[in-house]
Amino acid sequence: MAARDRMILSTPTDLQTLPPGLSSDVVEALAARSVRRDSVPSFQALLAAVAEAVRATQAPVAQAEEAALNLRQRETVAGVHADLAQILEALASGVSAEAQCLKASRRPADVVRSVLRPTPGWLPRLRDRAAGATVPAPTWVTAAAAAVEALGQTAEHVATLGQAQPTESSARVLSGRVADRLREHRDALLADIAKLVD
Repeated sequence: MAARDRMILSTPTDLQTLPPGLSSDVVEALAARSVRRDSVPSFQALLAAVAEAVRATQAPVAQAEEAALNLRQRETVAGVHADLAQILEALASGVSAEAQCLKASRRPADVVRSVLRPTPGWLPRLRDRAAGATVPAPTWVTAAAAAVEALGQTAEHVATLGQAQPTESSARVLSGRVADRLREHRDALLADIAKLVD
């Protein structure tokens, strides 16, 4: 019996039997459920979009971690950063073999485009580097606010993607769990900011 067949047979058929939280087992179970009951392409597309959104959220959270003023703040933000990595790992477990090959390499046109059309803001960065100017590090409040904003916007984006899916579909369940997790992290960082302001 192939591993994929075992996964389909051992996957819960009902959403009530799905374990709480967001782990590799949950994502694999939802992926297997999408094979049996839902649309596999829509689940894989949502999975890729959610993973990319979570990946983009890591940079502001890492900046907030670097700018932390005390150990408590650093531990809170480090926990959020580590959990984002775990979410990405869990999401990666649900990617099908067909979808894996699509994300593995950049197209030649993208490479040429990146050379011909550099990222926005390249000229001011080049001028600052030539002048020897250094960009001051953001304050913790500024960095934490950027992380809170990124987490909140990503949670709403992921939730909106899920609402476009059929009710009780695997894609909708996955997006709801990821959005809830991102909101929890946003609220934890907001609580840290509130403690500093009080």
